[in-house]
Amino acid sequence: MRRLRDYSLCLCLLLLWPLAVNADDSWRQIQTEAHGQTVWFNAWGGDPAVNRYLAWVSEEVKRYYAIDLRIVPVADAADAVKRIQTEAQAGRRRGRVSGSAVDQRRKLSHA
Repeated sequence: MRRLRDYSLCLCLLLLWPLAVNADDSWRQIQTEAHGQTVWFNAWGGDPAVNRYLAWVSEEVKRYYAIDLRIVPVADAADAVKRIQTEAQAGRRRGRVSGSAVDQRRKLSHA
């Protein structure tokens, strides 16, 4: 029984190894593409502790990845969604919100 477990573990490690290597390459590609970019991050601005944390994150992202993280304080998430939808309807094609409905519609419209 132990031998079967050991073989299974080795097989899993062998099968998963290429994924780990590709993930590292993908991260490097993401870093390269993101270098020097500006990211607009919509966040609820009502908590001073969260605001301090986001300011710290912004500085760290700038230092380590050369990404200009702009925090956009919003009072209500619906305001941020409405702004993004308005920009999408106006035909703004530069930038995107990954994983959002706006991003998914863009992918479908370019297919």
